Amino acid sequence: MVIYTLGVYGSKFKNKNLATFLFLEKDDFFLIDAGSLYSKKDIIQFCEKYKTDEIKIFLTHAHLDHISELPFFLDFLVSTPYKITLYLSLFTKKLLKNHLFNNKIWPDFSKIKNAKGKYVLNYKFIKPLQIIKLKNIKLIPFKVSHVIETYGYFISNKKTYIYFSGDTNSVLPIFKFIKRNYTKQKSYLFVDISFSSKNTKIANLSKHYSSLKFIKDFFRYKLNKHFKKIFVYHIKPWEEDLIKKELDLLSKYIYILKDNEEIKF
Repeated sequence: MVIYTLGVYGSKFKNKNLATFLFLEKDDFFLIDAGSLYSKKDIIQFCEKYKTDEIKIFLTHAHLDHISELPFFLDFLVSTPYKITLYLSLFTKKLLKNHLFNNKIWPDFSKIKNAKGKYVLNYKFIKPLQIIKLKNIKLIPFKVSHVIETYGYFISNKKTYIYFSGDTNSVLPIFKFIKRNYTKQKSYLFVDISFSSKNTKIANLSKHYSSLKFIKDFFRYKLNKHFKKIFVYHIKPWEEDLIKKELDLLSKYIYILKDNEEIKF
């Protein structure tokens, strides 16, 4: 499995991209979130490589930093033979339909066809703990703790096991998932740490991790015993230096992601 970090940040800033991850597994690919769809890794090249007209995007939730380039990417796709299948909850779909793709803020691309006569935007609904099977990979969504309905994802190709936290301030939903599904294999964690310790109050109100709360949870839940490596993303760019400094004591166990990296498992 290969993951490209098209963007890793929790807010837009100069030369910083919003959190979006491109997963490649043998002859298939998909994305998690749509904050940064225009990057050094041209998504269309993977459609051509794998001879598919479908771009699969799994949304964690509807906040702007996770969907911001989706409207413009859909606009581009109209003149191409490609389409998007958006995997999302019914709640998230209602938010997009009512507040974004409402023919007022932006066109409803589920009613607009591409150059091949297929609808540019297609929806597939997800439910908690539903098993979603792609060609060579399995995804299972699970609810996490955030200010609106948000999903994390368990991702597996039977060799690599990844827990993708979504926006959250707790690893408890992941441990509940592990206990319920008996996935005891040592795995990898991608986790949201948005704020430094000085902004723990803001982090708590917005239900994101601060570095202080994450460090507490790291020792409380003994995360190093459960995960081979912990990848940190969704940092607020102006907090980056301080967060890195505060997480330095965990440097043996964690890796702070950067934009446009290639991670191989």
